[in-house]
Amino acid sequence: MTQEQRDKAKDFVWLIPGITEEEKEAFLQEYWAMKSTQDEAQIKRDGESFDRSTMWANDNWKQLLAKYPDRWIAVHECEVVADAETLDEVLQTADELGISRSRVFTDLLRTTPLIEIPTIFMEERYD
Repeated sequence: MTQEQRDKAKDFVWLIPGITEEEKEAFLQEYWAMKSTQDEAQIKRDGESFDRSTMWANDNWKQLLAKYPDRWIAVHECEVVADAETLDEVLQTADELGISRSRVFTDLLRTTPLIEIPTIFMEERYD
């Protein structure tokens, strides 16, 4: 993996809530190994599958949160295929089912919101 590829992937991976540095590194290695071996048509199909699952999860967010509170889920083709306490566990289940990680939408369904820290910018004026 080139440094440029690593930098681009890191822009995405940091958005995954609750992921450890080790999980990030493993994800990046798996992602780029997979990406370097697939043809363009397969990459497009995987992306479309991921998009469908992402939209389905967003459309069904409230029901998923009620059914899987504070759990990681893996969604493939508009169906929850795994739920667990850790990202690693849901990815392992997807692997065992033979589902490509590039086709699986994963998310942590938090029942408590992340803390937002308000920021105030003040401008000093010198007259």
